[in-house]
Amino acid sequence: MAKKPSQTPAEAKAGVHYRVLAGELSKTKKQALLSVLDRPEILSALRQKPLQAIYMERLQTRGISGFYDAKEQSITVNTVRRLGSTHGEPFRPGRIGNMSAATNDRMESMRRTLIQELAHHLEHSYAGVRKLVTAAEKDAARKPITRYATQPGEYFPETLIAYLVERDALAQYDPVGFKMVEEVLELLHS
Repeated sequence: MAKKPSQTPAEAKAGVHYRVLAGELSKTKKQALLSVLDRPEILSALRQKPLQAIYMERLQTRGISGFYDAKEQSITVNTVRRLGSTHGEPFRPGRIGNMSAATNDRMESMRRTLIQELAHHLEHSYAGVRKLVTAAEKDAARKPITRYATQPGEYFPETLIAYLVERDALAQYDPVGFKMVEEVLELLHS
C-alpha cells in the first residue's frame, strides 16, 4: 500500500507574502512570530497584496508595540515587551486596554501586534475591506472589545485579534464586530 504524502501546512513565505523580513530575533523566533499569519484567508490576501517588509526590532519610544507604514507597506513590531506594561493584563471585553496586552506570553503579545498592524495593511490595500469596516463602525450596536478599539481606525485591528484569539467572547460581546471580521475574511479568501 502506497504511503500518502504528508500535507505541509501553508505558511508565510518571503517573496510571496512579504518581501523583506529583518530584525534582531533568531530565525526560530521570527518563524514563531510569523506563524500567526498562517491562515488561508490571510495568506491569500498577502499573496495578492504582499507586505514590502516586516521588521522586528527594539523601539526606543515607550508605549509603542508596533506600527504600520502605509507608504512603505511595512510593519514594525517592537520586540521590547515588559510584563505589566505591554502584556500581562487579564482579558476583560470592553475594559482591557488592547488585545496585545491581554496575554501573559511575550511572543503571543508580539504576534497580536503583528496581526493588529496587518489589519491596517488590509484596510489600506483592499477597498472592500474598508467598506465593510466603515459600515460596522457606523453601526450603533457595535461594542468595541478594547478601549483602544474606540479610537478612529483601531476598531477593525483590535476586533480582528479578538476574533483570532477570543472568538467566543467576541461573538457574545460584539456581534457587529464578529460579523465584520467574518465578512472581511470571506472577502479576502474569495
